[in-house]
Amino acid sequence: MSDAGKAIWGNLLISADVEHLKSEIKKLEQSGVCYHCSDIVRSFMLWKSRPSFEDYFRSVIARLELSGRVGSMKTYKSTLASFQRFSSGHEHMPNEITSKLVVDYQGWLSQTGLMENSVSFYVRHIRAVYRMMVAEGLVVDSRPFAGVSTGIAKTRKRSITEAELKEIYKVDLSDDSALSFTRDLFMLSFYCMGMPFVDIAFLRKEDVKGSRIEYRRKKTGQTISMRVLPKIKAILERYPSEETSPYVLPLISRPYVNERLQYENSLRYANRNLKKIALLAGVKSSISTYTPRHTWASIAKMRKVALSTISDALGHDNESTTQIYLATLDYSHVDMANELVTKGF
Repeated sequence: MSDAGKAIWGNLLISADVEHLKSEIKKLEQSGVCYHCSDIVRSFMLWKSRPSFEDYFRSVIARLELSGRVGSMKTYKSTLASFQRFSSGHEHMPNEITSKLVVDYQGWLSQTGLMENSVSFYVRHIRAVYRMMVAEGLVVDSRPFAGVSTGIAKTRKRSITEAELKEIYKVDLSDDSALSFTRDLFMLSFYCMGMPFVDIAFLRKEDVKGSRIEYRRKKTGQTISMRVLPKIKAILERYPSEETSPYVLPLISRPYVNERLQYENSLRYANRNLKKIALLAGVKSSISTYTPRHTWASIAKMRKVALSTISDALGHDNESTTQIYLATLDYSHVDMANELVTKGF
């Protein structure tokens, strides 16, 4: 930060301190009780000892890491790094998160060349941390995000047509075991209502309970339950992991040793193989490990499955209506929806 910039920040901090002192004196006077200058100092020091916004942000990252939510931890970590670059390392007190600051940050992100969805991505995570501080009583909500767009613009579709899915399903890969394995993982994701690749990789043997699979989504912690269809059972039995492994499939070949790195390597390998499979199947649409999830949802919608059931099947937890519905969810509806969607593949 330049000397001029430091001077501006210094003046702003002094102004904030003065305003807070005035506020504390006014509250003491309005209380009608006698007070001493030490009371003012004590109140001011308590206010100054609050964690900075960035300190609190770091605590959120630490909690995510401890709970094993590595993907979310990395997301918040990259957001904090971005915000710190914007503010040249300045540590903000919670009350410094103002609408002007948020708008300035949003503008700065756009100037760096990020697209609208990427800008919204960072701002949404800043807002999430701010709301956590509000919930814990660490700052009074001044609504700094009111009027700031954090929506998601439409992007290129990630689903494929039923006809394209059938071509991938039918293409002869018998001469290439690696491609066959990747195709089976692709179809397994589809059969399991769009189970994300990360949840497939970390699916534990204890999650397969007789005729059902019950697991917690890595991303949200949401519990998903589904019937083990015969086609699911066949794939799981085709690729057993080592007896000593806690995981169902051999994507994490060395349990407890750099598991996240093993998962990321498997993910990259699968996506490379899917490009080859699409080429062999004559599918022109771009496919990835995201494709089965979006395709399942797309086919479910076309087959008139209720939107609320689709949301529950996918494990969405960012809509209040979905959260309310989940409280009384009858999983037989999800099972019937899955059988309807996957029929014929």
